[in-house]
Amino acid sequence: MFRVITLILTLLTGIFIFTQDESKDHVVHPRPTNGVPIPGNMEDGSTKNLKKAWFEAIHGGHPDTDWRKIERDNQLQNYKELNANLNRDQGFVSLPDGSVSGVWQEKGSINQSGSIIKSTWNEATQKVLAIADGGSLWSGLADGSDWSVEEQALRFDGRFLDVVYPPGMDYRIIASAGGLPMYKDSDQGIWVRAEGVSSDFSPENKDQIISLDGDNIFYLIKTDLSQNVQLMHSNDHGASYRAIKTFGTIDLDDVSLAADMESNAVYAIEGTSFNRSSVYIFNEQSRSLTLLNLVSQIGFGSSGKANLKALKEGSLTKLFVYDGNNNLKFTINNGHTWNTLSTLPVTPWDPGLFVSAADPRTMMIGAIEAYLSKNGGHTWTKVNNWGQYYSDPEKNLHADIMHIAEWDTPTGSQIAVSNHGGLSRSLNGGYDFDNIGTEGLNTSQYYSVKTSPIDEDFIFAGSQDQGLQKGRDLGEGPVSFRQLKAGDYGHLQYTNFGRSLWAIYPGGNMYFYPDPILSDVSNQPYALLLNNPSVWIPPIIASPYKPNGVLIAGGSLLNTTGSHIVDVSVDDFAQLFGTQWPFDFSVSGGDVSAMAHNKAATNQFYVLTTNGKFFKSINRGVNFTQKTAGLADAHHLYGNTILTSSIDPNKVLIGGSGYDNPAVFISNDAGESFAPMTDGLPPTTVFQMAYDTNEEFIFAATEAGPYVYAIHLGRWYELGQGKAPNQRYWSVEYLASSQKVRYGTYGRGIWDLDLETLTSTEELTSSPEIDLHAYPNPAQDKVTIKLPSHQEGELMIISPDGGWKSSLRCNGEKDVIIDISHYSHGIYYLIFDDGNTVSSDIIIKI
Repeated sequence: MFRVITLILTLLTGIFIFTQDESKDHVVHPRPTNGVPIPGNMEDGSTKNLKKAWFEAIHGGHPDTDWRKIERDNQLQNYKELNANLNRDQGFVSLPDGSVSGVWQEKGSINQSGSIIKSTWNEATQKVLAIADGGSLWSGLADGSDWSVEEQALRFDGRFLDVVYPPGMDYRIIASAGGLPMYKDSDQGIWVRAEGVSSDFSPENKDQIISLDGDNIFYLIKTDLSQNVQLMHSNDHGASYRAIKTFGTIDLDDVSLAADMESNAVYAIEGTSFNRSSVYIFNEQSRSLTLLNLVSQIGFGSSGKANLKALKEGSLTKLFVYDGNNNLKFTINNGHTWNTLSTLPVTPWDPGLFVSAADPRTMMIGAIEAYLSKNGGHTWTKVNNWGQYYSDPEKNLHADIMHIAEWDTPTGSQIAVSNHGGLSRSLNGGYDFDNIGTEGLNTSQYYSVKTSPIDEDFIFAGSQDQGLQKGRDLGEGPVSFRQLKAGDYGHLQYTNFGRSLWAIYPGGNMYFYPDPILSDVSNQPYALLLNNPSVWIPPIIASPYKPNGVLIAGGSLLNTTGSHIVDVSVDDFAQLFGTQWPFDFSVSGGDVSAMAHNKAATNQFYVLTTNGKFFKSINRGVNFTQKTAGLADAHHLYGNTILTSSIDPNKVLIGGSGYDNPAVFISNDAGESFAPMTDGLPPTTVFQMAYDTNEEFIFAATEAGPYVYAIHLGRWYELGQGKAPNQRYWSVEYLASSQKVRYGTYGRGIWDLDLETLTSTEELTSSPEIDLHAYPNPAQDKVTIKLPSHQEGELMIISPDGGWKSSLRCNGEKDVIIDISHYSHGIYYLIFDDGNTVSSDIIIKI
């Protein structure tokens, strides 16, 4: 009855309107926004650097530790094993002993795009290729229909994407992952690492240039902190590269490439001082750079970025740059003299200056917003204010311009702008845009996903730049969401016995929704003053001491200083008010980054800081004591999560960054001492953990993907197994009533593991279905198979694609030893058929 009333009120208030035909097979998805409220400081320019600093901080580690390389190696190894063994079209996953099994299902959003960071056009397929900020690669028609995932088992970089057409094949896609160039041929199903670039570090690259249909490919690279910038070149359509030039700088911002595609001439510019540069051209015969001008009188200032565009006009090649004072200039004599066109209205971000090949008078630049020139750079107009996106997301560009491209399609040239609202295209040279990423381009970036405790049909999500979102799960595939507020939101929490919802905005603005299912309206935000901006989105938890209150971490009330816990509650008039706990955690040298209470002894409260210090209170936060026993190895831990038990009052788990130290520690004495708990977990960052109801399993959302700790097996296992996207998993929750684990990703939306099995070994061994057993498992060379009850029958080993690997007749043996050394890595199905019953198990070959 409650759900019926909820649905009626929802429809009447216009919160969510779903139109379905009688067969219930079709859903008309709501608009992603409807004039949602926009925080005043959402795009003030400073938030970009604050977010970047916070993101680096939460990954922790020693300054010399390259966490990106570690994560790149994690994903490339997983990808290698995946393609050697598994059928990625099937969503079923299982632990080796079958104690956890289930099917991955995408839950959405299907109408809220995340950030798209680069796009290109594939002539062979007549489709767009686009890379999302989470690294997945997508393809779709130019009108925004028929989007599908090209690859989500790798995380691609945003500065490297194009298509070439080698002889004898339809096409080859060129991209990079973790700074390493990769390619995939149209007649092959897997990505291959190009030769010639060391994987000892996590390289940075930029300015990919392709000429002569792929006979020449260029890009700039910096392979480690101390090495000078190099120019890489390929003449085999991206299969291999070699360095053809080492510049005199270690800063990628000092060098830029450009190409005149009409004559296939490739140019480079190197800033050599505040107001001087060198200009080069590629020599096809010697395959090297030829110096055109050693001391060109153009510079990019002390903090500017080298930039260059080339354009053929008649018999002349015109080179464009903007200098350190944003003066747009050009030269027709290789930089010996420069002419000023205009002063740019803003300093462009990474997209730099775009010049249309179809109409050189059309130029664009992008930063927070995009600007257009239709007279060759003499004057500029803003395409639209970023806030206008929310009133008409189909027509207006969102904030943060990531890339500007031009597609030469059969119907004409189209300008494409990648941004934090997806991907928009213009058919008329930039005058008007259509957002082609509002449906089916499922790249939502979620910091926090929380299902309503009182009605699991409703899902709320805090996203990157796409606001606080609300969706309703009708149980028929991925869900549409709507934005309630714009901006970045995280750490969603329910109070008031699950009826009320809290969300926090960067800097400490707290929003309270008394009944988010029935109403989209929140109260006025409660402002928290943060003194350390590195805690960009302050963590919040539901207060264990007040039914309708939350605790905010790491800040202080107005006019005070320090890193405190602030208690925010709702009074009888729906007004928010706060009090500050007395203890100042800045004595730790860090800030509060995670909090929890002991569920069985609520007087005990725990705090974890940004520098890995653990504090315990036994009097509800009046006083705290730092606990160090067992945490000597946590020097570089940035604490993200604390998990306490509802069954064992002495068990406490903490998790965070784990590149120079364990990512997870466990205490069995209520936080007095800790021990590492990382068997099976790669070096990674753990963002959140959750128990199942019986606390036999711990599910973790990590930088490396979804993981589960099986207590009876004493180790962690990767749960994605190629069936869930390779993404950063930021949040996780166990939904007991629907028997699923719900993960929120930062780039591919929400994914559910619908559980088929969740049971310990003790329960499994008492079940008649598990009479067949393989050990050791996983195994490398030989595996022993214990047969059910010494029966006669046929034993079969089947690969995931259904192919037979082995079959033999058993005549009452107790055990059978099988040699699997020649098998490829992966999961195999073990089946024993005695003519009456069938028993099954799995084998994992490592």
